[in-house]
Amino acid sequence: MIPERVSIPNHSAALFGRAKKSSTRGAGVSTCILAVSAAEAFTHDLTEWYKFCADHKSECANNKVKGFLSPDRFASCFSILHKYTSSENSILEKINEIESKRERGSLLNKYLELHAMCKKGEKADKGANPYQDFSLLIKIRNDIVHTKGERIFISSAASGIDGYPWFIEVLSKKNIIPKNKKLLSWLNLIENKSFSEWSLKTVEEIIENAVSMLPKTEISELFKSEAWLHKNA
Repeated sequence: MIPERVSIPNHSAALFGRAKKSSTRGAGVSTCILAVSAAEAFTHDLTEWYKFCADHKSECANNKVKGFLSPDRFASCFSILHKYTSSENSILEKINEIESKRERGSLLNKYLELHAMCKKGEKADKGANPYQDFSLLIKIRNDIVHTKGERIFISSAASGIDGYPWFIEVLSKKNIIPKNKKLLSWLNLIENKSFSEWSLKTVEEIIENAVSMLPKTEISELFKSEAWLHKNA
């Protein structure tokens, strides 16, 4: 069946908009989850757009070299989609390769590989932002959704509470969360506007950085016009 109309929703902007609303309430846990989900959705939005262009280029009705058994999924030819480039296809293949392996750290790796491909092999500095904070935010999101039991305690040798995940001390030193001297779940410590706003800023920077590096082609420029994070906010 040939569809009469095709749309590729921008899930990244939709999720970021929800994260933004969550942050106004100081809901750090939900903001973190939604913000990282927006960053992940961005990679899927990008590859779906590139895949749509690749499919059209090879399967549209005007393709004279289309295989006999190729599906007829495009009733009309959209000439601009034939401007899909090999560099864009390489990005599609690399991100799909990382996705298929489902390795630990695959989300960060997608952005690192995108940087390398768009910068002609130049490796991203993982110890600098936006990658450093993004890596930290992913770790926090993972610990939220896979929360483990823990023991926290007050030690005479410590100035605060011992037993928290290591990133709580990092966030405290960055003044993203306040110092804590009560025996509370670490989830309570990130339920504030400061952490929520940091989560949003971190994801906004990683996505905008990726968008700025995409090929300067008509196909990628079309995607960029739809990838604006505040579009559905």
